[in-house]
Amino acid sequence: MNQLIYWQGLLLALLAIAVILHRSQAVSFRSFAASMALLSVSWLMVGIESLVQFVADTMHYGVATAFANSGVSSLLVVLTLALLLSLLLNLLLTTKNIPPIHDITTDTEDPPRFSKILALREPEHNSLELDPSVINQQKQRYAGINPLFLQRQPDDVFRLALRAANKLGWTIHSSDSAKGLIEAMASTQLFGFVDDVAIRIRPADKGSRIDVRSASRVGQSDLGANAKRVKAFLAVLSLNQSLAL
Repeated sequence: MNQLIYWQGLLLALLAIAVILHRSQAVSFRSFAASMALLSVSWLMVGIESLVQFVADTMHYGVATAFANSGVSSLLVVLTLALLLSLLLNLLLTTKNIPPIHDITTDTEDPPRFSKILALREPEHNSLELDPSVINQQKQRYAGINPLFLQRQPDDVFRLALRAANKLGWTIHSSDSAKGLIEAMASTQLFGFVDDVAIRIRPADKGSRIDVRSASRVGQSDLGANAKRVKAFLAVLSLNQSLAL
């Protein structure tokens, strides 16, 4: 029992370390993904061994002895598998109506461009060239993502946009009030996957037009994260301008 629990605990600790290293950007996404796959398979193999031993001990010595030998380790495996199955079911339900894209913009004709933040992206990261098929999928599934128009001058909106981005916990990489451009980074809570955000503010109809673009650096599908991020920003910006009236 002690040996099985030791190995399971060690592998779980290594999984946690892999997450921490990826969040701190100490390892690449490919290294992180490979490590997670290897450690997960190793952990499951140890877990299966625990279950096999538990069944064998139950047949020979009874439940009490079996639990004393490998019950704790087996229980950990069962609980983890139940958690993984629930997460998988939730993932399947979540992705049912979500297109497999990772780049969302309020302006599909002339999307905000990334400039300064390009220096932080690696060759293996997703391309920032919007494919027509991606745009079509966005139009079909995210028809509610549109530019925001405010009856405020661009300079005022620029300051409110910076405040909204900071409120959402984004890291501002660059800002140019003269051009009305803001580039920021947002990361997911658990694994620390980084998405890049471009905000563009232009004069329009005695006020301002705000366009936002959010793009994931890695992964084929963003599970709807970028669309939620764009909507959240526009909602916070609208609230900020209302409070500032």
